[in-house]
Amino acid sequence: MFQYLSRWQNAVAVLTILAIFATSTEGFASQPGEANTFTPENVDGQSLLTQSSYSEARNSAGFLVRVWRGESDNQVWLSLNFGQNFTLGDTETFVAPTVTALGPDNFMIVHTGTDGNMYYTRIQTNANTWDGSWTRVQGGQTTNLSVSVTQFDSQQELLFMAYRGSGNDQRVFGTWFNNNGWISTGPISNGQALSSPSITFNPNSRRLFVAAQGLDGRIWTSSQPLFSTSWAGWTLMGSEQTATAPQIIAQPGGVMMMSYVASDGRPRYRRFDQNLNALTGWTVDTTGFQTFNPVTLTVAGIFIYALLTGFNDQGFFKQVFSPL
Repeated sequence: MFQYLSRWQNAVAVLTILAIFATSTEGFASQPGEANTFTPENVDGQSLLTQSSYSEARNSAGFLVRVWRGESDNQVWLSLNFGQNFTLGDTETFVAPTVTALGPDNFMIVHTGTDGNMYYTRIQTNANTWDGSWTRVQGGQTTNLSVSVTQFDSQQELLFMAYRGSGNDQRVFGTWFNNNGWISTGPISNGQALSSPSITFNPNSRRLFVAAQGLDGRIWTSSQPLFSTSWAGWTLMGSEQTATAPQIIAQPGGVMMMSYVASDGRPRYRRFDQNLNALTGWTVDTTGFQTFNPVTLTVAGIFIYALLTGFNDQGFFKQVFSPL
């Protein structure tokens, strides 16, 4: 492992390598409000260390939860509002867990267990408690990869989860969560993926959007109006080849952003409107940082941030979009 995030040291090498991987839709301009450096992630005065991506979420009450897989113990670790790191039970995972806001006060954490089943628990921040155990997602749903979960009503406990099937089953699935648990599981427009899909809800267009790395290594998307009984066919988003699972996020104003990591290990970003019409081409991250893992996108207020795990297992974050 490298001790620090790897940076290109030779300007000639930079231009040569990036020229090889650049495409007709890729540029070197930054996104509006994109920071020029990543900041080390600290929780409880310690570095956030993991061999996977990590996740964070904020709820409408202003609480922040970060969740990650332990660097050496595979346990699900979390931190509330930069406070003490802690685990919930002795559950373990081989992949990155995810967290999402759940209604106005709570959060839900979902992870893939070492047995391939998916498990979830809820954190009640207003009472500083949790469910007390991990509950298996019902319906025989399994995966060996990370899952993606989005909230689509900040006042109610309503969620949608996207994931890829287990083993040779490469189909992309989706399932809804309400007071009855996880329901109405089914394939998303018969799409198939090499890696974990990413799901988001756009509050302006009132649509769910899913992005996935197709079997051809390129980015494909599908969408549906909220509560529709069917999904649109999958749309190819360009010729770019991805080295990791693409990520997608929507901010409250309706602006969406996608990220992926190219073969050179550097993140790319692209901005879209509320209907997933491209507003920019793909831009290369301005810092020169590299990663083996997907770069998670998260929203803080009206701003979009990128969460990156470096070659030294250190978590880093930076702002990648501001509408101001």
